[in-house]
Amino acid sequence: RKAQIKPLLLDQKVVSGIGNIYADEILYDARLHPRRKANTLTEGEWEALHAAIRSNLAAGVEHRGTTVRLYKDVLDRPGEHQNYLRVFEEHGQPCPGCEGEVVREKVSGRPSHFCPACQREDGPGVGGRLESLW
Repeated sequence: RKAQIKPLLLDQKVVSGIGNIYADEILYDARLHPRRKANTLTEGEWEALHAAIRSNLAAGVEHRGTTVRLYKDVLDRPGEHQNYLRVFEEHGQPCPGCEGEVVREKVSGRPSHFCPACQREDGPGVGGRLESLW
C-alpha cells in the first residue's frame, strides 16, 4: 500500500486494537517515521514493526492498560502503562534513545509523537531498532 504507516496502524480493518497512543510507541520502538509509506518498508522494517506491535500490546496488557484520563480495568483499577510511555505526549522532552527532542506533529489529522532523528522519514534513523523494555 502507498498509505502512510501510522494511519494504516490505526485502521481497525487492517490491524485491530491499536489506538493513537500505542501507534506512536510501536513506531518509535520499530524506528519508523509515522509518515513513511508502507510500500517503502524493507523486510527487516516489517519484522521490526511486527515485533514492536507484539511487545507493546503485551506490555499494555501486563500493565492493565493506559490510563490517560478516566480509564479503569474490569477490577476498577487504573492502568499503569502510561508510566512506561517513551514518546506519546513527551513532545519537547529528550528522546530516550538519542537525547534528541521528541516532537508532536499532525499525521492524517491525528497528533503524532516521534523523534525525527531516530525515526527518519527517508529511512533508518539513529541507533537502529530499540530493544524492548518489557
